[in-house]
Amino acid sequence: SIGGALEGHGNNVAAVVFSPDGSLLVSASNDHTLRLWNGHTGTATGRILSGHTDYVRSVAYSPDGKLIMSASKDGSVRLWDGRTGRPIGEPLTERLYPISSGAFSPDGSLLASGAWDRKVHLWDLQTRRSTRDPFEGHEFVVVSIVFSPDSNHLFSAGWDGTIRCWDISSGKLVGSP
Repeated sequence: SIGGALEGHGNNVAAVVFSPDGSLLVSASNDHTLRLWNGHTGTATGRILSGHTDYVRSVAYSPDGKLIMSASKDGSVRLWDGRTGRPIGEPLTERLYPISSGAFSPDGSLLASGAWDRKVHLWDLQTRRSTRDPFEGHEFVVVSIVFSPDSNHLFSAGWDGTIRCWDISSGKLVGSP
């Protein structure tokens, strides 16, 4: 079992996530990298995922464990192979605004990210393209996002002190913040 400290990053660790089967743990750091760890023992696998040029703020596994998503202050969202850590294609986005959060939908079809531009962006994972105009309404940075278990709604939390619920199919805000 994992015990003690997992050491190796050259800066603060901003996020960690287990693979769905628990075999791997991924850490995201301000040193611009992600590291893979054995999910049972906590020992480093030696796999360092690099490609971001600024702090990595968020990391998530797809529900089937095939993909890892990382979101960075450099404005990019990157996809990695969930077992090997190899990069998959080019970043989904290269924006001027830092990205603070990311999440996969439970059905595995969508990826969402929240950014300092106060918007939530959605991508179709099959086409790797944006599905619609971004969800807009936060007055400050979107710091956390999560899909509902049925993948029909997305919740976003902002530094403006609000949580907003978005209907995925219509793109509309549901209720009041």
